[in-house]
Amino acid sequence: MNKNNKQLYIDKEAVATLAMARDGLLKPVTKLMNKKESQEVNSTGKYKGGLFPFSFILAPSGKKNHQVLQNAKKGEMLELICDKKVCGSIIVDEIFPIDKHERVQKIYGTDNLAHPGVKD
Repeated sequence: MNKNNKQLYIDKEAVATLAMARDGLLKPVTKLMNKKESQEVNSTGKYKGGLFPFSFILAPSGKKNHQVLQNAKKGEMLELICDKKVCGSIIVDEIFPIDKHERVQKIYGTDNLAHPGVKD
C-alpha cells in the first residue's frame, strides 16, 4: 500500500488543538471522542459531567483525507501531516460520518458561508 494512503493532512490549528488535549489543557477532554461520545456532546452540550460546546473529533477535509478515512481500519496508525511534514500520528479507533452542517453550526454558531470558519 502506498504510504500516502496512511497519511492525513491537517492544519496548524488542528495540530495545536490535539497537542492541548494531549497535554490536559482541554479537560475533561484528553482524547478524540468516539461516535457515541460525539453524539452525546452534540445533543447535550456536556462531556463527563462538564459543559463542552461541541464534540472533539478529527474531521479533516479534502479528497485525499476522505480516501484515507474511507479505507482506514481499526488499529491502523495514520501519520498526521502539516506543512508537508509528519507532525504526529494517531491509531484508528473508530471512523464515522459526521453532519458537516451540524458541526459548523455547533462550532461557529452559524452556517453562513460569509463566516470565515464556515467556508472552509
